[in-house]
Amino acid sequence: MKIPFYKRLLSYVVEIPVEERYSDLSGSLELSIHQGEWKLSSPNAVYSFGLHYTSYRIAFDRLGIFNFPAKRVLILGAGIGSIARLLSGHSNIKQMVVVDIDPVVLQFAKEYWPYEKDVQVDFHADDAAQFAAQTTPGTFDLILSDVFVDDETPEQLVTSAYLQNLDKLLRPDGMLLFSKLDYKPSDRTANQAFSSVFQSIFPQGFTLKAAHNLMFVGRK
Repeated sequence: MKIPFYKRLLSYVVEIPVEERYSDLSGSLELSIHQGEWKLSSPNAVYSFGLHYTSYRIAFDRLGIFNFPAKRVLILGAGIGSIARLLSGHSNIKQMVVVDIDPVVLQFAKEYWPYEKDVQVDFHADDAAQFAAQTTPGTFDLILSDVFVDDETPEQLVTSAYLQNLDKLLRPDGMLLFSKLDYKPSDRTANQAFSSVFQSIFPQGFTLKAAHNLMFVGRK
């Protein structure tokens, strides 16, 4: 859905509330227009913010993602399509599979997704861990794990089992980006522990600091 021109201009002066919906999983979810982009926020986190979704924008720039030959992309954690918007214009992408367990977030995504006419988008209401465990191995070139419940990464997604399943889903030479908050001292402590788990599955993996997030990067 496009933002009306006058609201886009006004949003550079003041954030414009659009609507609020309640989620049993995420609490109150607020949709607004801010700095010319759709923005979806939970009480303690920004789920989606168009081209201003800083963590992935920084990571994509540093990884040269537009030179990465990805045709099939898996997005775990829908938001309202910030990752898709940041990938807009990637000449190789033909399909995006989008997974989210929260039906309210998924409904927002379907209504406000930034569609590209040459890209097939398939939405799935599912738990990311279950989807990863049940999907055919070797399916995706690029996997983006961006799953949060408010400002927390679900416990089942910081396990070696989840990472092993993501690794299996990657095609040869595929890439995984796993986003975790890295803002509070407790985040940093959790990320140190997760780093050991991540390295055990992706020995050549590394991290990128991207604003208030830490991006874990793994290659097949």
